[in-house]
Amino acid sequence: MDSAGVVRVTLRVMNWDAYVHLAYDEIRQAGAGTPQVARRMRASLEDLVQYAPPYRRPVLLDQLRLLDLAIEAQVAEHDLSYARAPDRQGVGVAAGTQPPIRERRFVSVPPADAYGVVTFYALLSTVPRPRRVLHVCDDIACQCKGAGQLCAELERTFGPAQQHGPNGHQVEIGENDAIWLRSPCLGLCDQAPAALLTVAGKQPVERLFGNVDAAKAKQVLAGDLSPSNPSLWTAQTNAIIGNSSTGTVTSPSST
Repeated sequence: MDSAGVVRVTLRVMNWDAYVHLAYDEIRQAGAGTPQVARRMRASLEDLVQYAPPYRRPVLLDQLRLLDLAIEAQVAEHDLSYARAPDRQGVGVAAGTQPPIRERRFVSVPPADAYGVVTFYALLSTVPRPRRVLHVCDDIACQCKGAGQLCAELERTFGPAQQHGPNGHQVEIGENDAIWLRSPCLGLCDQAPAALLTVAGKQPVERLFGNVDAAKAKQVLAGDLSPSNPSLWTAQTNAIIGNSSTGTVTSPSST
């Protein structure tokens, strides 16, 4: 409203109930059948109920009711007690407690669904791999910056990129063996072509680097990871990874 009292701008604003529906409705509709999604949602709703003033609680209690209905409709009966338990940590077990029916909580997941998830993500594998794996991005941005030629050179030197693993049921993998894989986007498009090295073991390593050429890729596959090769790591990569001297991340969950 201006100084003359004329309305110039009208803004639509959301109230508390609208924000709650925005935050929870679609996640509940899409994810209530996944126990860990339901557990995290319940934990957050119960926290809000505890701290919200009384006039803001009805919509939260209604969300808990809708969550219970969705769980009952989508989760197998023997997993209901597990799916209904709140989990504030998101690790499958509330602090200091054990989940109900622990030995059966994954029994309702069909093997085909699990296989579909594992084979969708390039960093996971259903077959044995060597400890050292170089993931070379061949997505659009990297293709525009020479990833095709890089992959062609790696094929000439190391053979074709591994796909789903070697044929047969017996695979012999040497301690110092290494392979390379074609990878979807690694998130380093401004430094294309990019690559990610993973080395499994007691002290696993992950290194992400950009502006990769055939010489750098061959160095890494040959096992030359020494910090005395600064040409391998760019300043932005080191900032992303978190160590300005080596560009390394050590994580117990790395594979």
